[in-house]
Amino acid sequence: GKDRALSTLTNFKYYHSLLIAFLQSKHKLDDISFKALNYSFIEDYVHYLRVTRKLSVRTTIGAVNRMREVISEAIDEGIIGKDPFFSYELESPEIKHRNIGRKDLEKIMAEEFDNETTAIVRDMFVFSTFCGLAYIDVKNLTYENIVKQEDESYWIMTHRQKTGSASNIRLMEVPLSLIEKYRNHKTGGKVFPVPIYQTVLNHLKKIDKQCKLGKNLSYHMSRHTFASLITLSEGVPIETVSKMLGHQDITTTQTYAEVSTEKILKDILVLSEKINGKYI
Repeated sequence: GKDRALSTLTNFKYYHSLLIAFLQSKHKLDDISFKALNYSFIEDYVHYLRVTRKLSVRTTIGAVNRMREVISEAIDEGIIGKDPFFSYELESPEIKHRNIGRKDLEKIMAEEFDNETTAIVRDMFVFSTFCGLAYIDVKNLTYENIVKQEDESYWIMTHRQKTGSASNIRLMEVPLSLIEKYRNHKTGGKVFPVPIYQTVLNHLKKIDKQCKLGKNLSYHMSRHTFASLITLSEGVPIETVSKMLGHQDITTTQTYAEVSTEKILKDILVLSEKINGKYI
């Protein structure tokens, strides 16, 4: 609640419980000295997580990285002289972000829903698709975050809860219309009457089914779609997209960057015109 979210603490506690379970299973201990750590310890720990506990590669990477963060602090404080796992590298899986295409987005936008909560979740999803905000940032969004500029444009000016990074986004027509749609709802100063996350996921499944998408919709897909379909595929520079998404590192944005074949064709046609006659 100060410099990190509660979910971060929950995350650390989970990885701590895995480490304790390993120590008890492998070494019959509840704790171990930093100086007792060696290379085989990390190999045994990864084997325990992957084989005994049958955890995914991503979860295993998270557990190893959290432990190495603590080891790094121990080195900084002079408890140990060097990282006992210095040369250890755990292979990372290629992250495949999912997004939706233009036709599926148009289906979601045009569909009518009898259930009010389903309609709210659809509007939230569409809003995030056109401005790139994560679920928690939409939940926290207030009218104070909507700022009118001298040129009459409206901007979202906020900070991402996950990273604390500034996220400044010029609002386009679709998100502006959705803000106006909910302006008279009693939301305590918030822009949207946001349901809890599990409810949102349940209604996204209903949207997926009613629109016959077969995409297994998740809320974060709206953010990926903003990066790929709405911005990058329309020629917005990746540096600009990174700033709007509130990423601290542009390499994070690059993992979102899935440029459509249509965009590639457009760019090649422009390139062809520029270099026409320059090369014989």
